[in-house]
Amino acid sequence: MNAIRFVGPVVIVIDGVDKSGVENKRREVLEAIAKELPNLPSFVRVLLTSRDERDIRAELAPACFPKSIDDVEGTTGDILTYIDD
Repeated sequence: MNAIRFVGPVVIVIDGVDKSGVENKRREVLEAIAKELPNLPSFVRVLLTSRDERDIRAELAPACFPKSIDDVEGTTGDILTYIDD
């Protein structure tokens, strides 16, 4: 079996976690993410994006550092610039 060598940090992006099904259907996905995040190598970072849903926040809280775009000054301007482009 060949080992993979990484030269630098690795970022895994999981976008739209809230779109992975209704609350009772996405439970398994959330449990798997929460369970396995701490087992990733130190050079791996995971960026999850989602609407602020109660079940997602509760399940991932122990394994994540949540940040809302509403908590950061200037995001409205950034979003408008993105939309305008």
